[in-house]
Amino acid sequence: MVTGSLKEGNIGYIKITSFSKGAASETAKLLEKLNTENIIIDLCNNPGGAHDELIGMFNLFAPKGPVLRVYMDGKKRTYFSDNHNFGKYRIAILVNKISASAAEAFAGTMKDLDAAVIIGEKTYGKGTLSRLFEEKRRQGIVMSKGIYTTAAGTKINGIGVMPHIETKNEDEAYET
Repeated sequence: MVTGSLKEGNIGYIKITSFSKGAASETAKLLEKLNTENIIIDLCNNPGGAHDELIGMFNLFAPKGPVLRVYMDGKKRTYFSDNHNFGKYRIAILVNKISASAAEAFAGTMKDLDAAVIIGEKTYGKGTLSRLFEEKRRQGIVMSKGIYTTAAGTKINGIGVMPHIETKNEDEAYET
């Protein structure tokens, strides 16, 4: 789910709660509506989501070129951004210790590419691609099917993404 608004100082605030189906297209529509070059992308408490949506987000914000490497079944695959409008936005990305998976891949790559300033806490550290195998009665098994790094080779799994600027919201309630 993606929500957002224009804040004081002509700053666009975009909250992405997950990289679920439609997140990239919702973000693109919101960017048009906000009509500003100053963007805060809030990925706090974002558990990740669909790989396709992550690549869609890179196509909105990352420079043209490699953005993600996936290692699966003994093979490496590199994904690319085809963003021809890179540089249109000045971006800050908010993360916390619950930001995970695709949220971390996005923040980590944007950090490696010097395409955004990352603010918050070190992220969770889940750099794996997972698949849900559903069984009867809405139960299932989640299995990791690969790992990923940023295109620069920065590992996330078991490490997390360290922000440029560390802050902690003491009022925020975390689930344990």
